[in-house]
Amino acid sequence: MSVSDDVWTVDEVAARAKVSKKTVHRAIDAGDLQAAPLGEAGALRILEEWFQDWMRDRARLHAERRAARSASSPGAVAAAASRRSRRRGTLTVHEGMGKTR
Repeated sequence: MSVSDDVWTVDEVAARAKVSKKTVHRAIDAGDLQAAPLGEAGALRILEEWFQDWMRDRARLHAERRAARSASSPGAVAAAASRRSRRRGTLTVHEGMGKTR
């Protein structure tokens, strides 16, 4: 593999991550994604390794946030299951539904 195969533009990173170029620029500006400016115009280049690190970090952060939501709110798990079942077109019946006070 040549060096040029390991170095990507912002457009290529956005396409591979299936996000907008603006999202990639935000990640670079926030320090979440490493990028090297080239030349006087400062064209940004991203090594494949940096891209992989960024994707791993995003996946880990997403998993941590998801776990924190589930742990902090037992009802959140039931609500998420309910949303999923609605998407599949099934009816979810909960205890107490239809009861009047």
